[in-house]
Amino acid sequence: MEDTPPSNHDSLTAKSAIGVITSENNTGTTLCFYEKEADRPISPASITKLLTALTAVKTIINSNIPIDSHLKVLESDDAEGSGRNLKAGDQITFLDCIANLLISSSNISANVIARELGDILLATDPRSARNPTDRFILEMNQIARQLKMENSRFSNSHGLAHKAQYSTARDLSRLVSQCSEILIIRGLWNKLRYKITVHGKNERQIDIQSSFIFSTLGEVPTLDIPLFRGGKSGALWPSHFNLAATSSLGSNLALISVTLGSASPRDRYNDYLSMVRLAKRFTAKTGQ
Repeated sequence: MEDTPPSNHDSLTAKSAIGVITSENNTGTTLCFYEKEADRPISPASITKLLTALTAVKTIINSNIPIDSHLKVLESDDAEGSGRNLKAGDQITFLDCIANLLISSSNISANVIARELGDILLATDPRSARNPTDRFILEMNQIARQLKMENSRFSNSHGLAHKAQYSTARDLSRLVSQCSEILIIRGLWNKLRYKITVHGKNERQIDIQSSFIFSTLGEVPTLDIPLFRGGKSGALWPSHFNLAATSSLGSNLALISVTLGSASPRDRYNDYLSMVRLAKRFTAKTGQ
């Protein structure tokens, strides 16, 4: 169930936010304890990649594709922004591509996933889209609707700003809840560092690191992320910083928090800490 919570807008600096307490055993019971303009459409930035990862995993499972199958990077996959660590001709496994997507927030990996898996989806319904990438974006939006993300629309797989791409804190909390049930995603989205293997003519290993953690360290050298279990950050520099996270509250309870539009990495970090404090205070008061 979802309850309408009391509001305390002064507790966070983000333009939009929501805090939800749920059970760690995935019973489906949720309690919303904090809202701040939670239905305001806003750019999700790289939080988009959670939906990209979820769509990829569902497609892999439904199509019986081994997780160690190789994807090939094309010149058309190149993209500016975060995680620009792959080049045309590189080959990486599905698992490493999803890791690169979630940990280093690679826009190139998002393009590779959309094109490669869109091609598979398009083969089952050739009239549904003009090209593989469009077919994958269509699938992303279909999955969003299944999750009741009613105020969201996605036009790309990486999260770079586009007027036709938006979501809300409430919708993204539903996405985080679903992702927390996916083993592949749970195993990756809290990693500080990870090593991916590149095959092809330029074989190598790449050490990747959390875009969220290391972008925040620049402003918060004493960074500590209490209770953090995983999630995805997003940023539209210089003044729009997002975080969708899940945290452990103990006693079989988890916190899902989404903060959108914090003014800096430091503000985003402080908003996360505020949400954890609010959740602890709420559970102590209500005896959850």
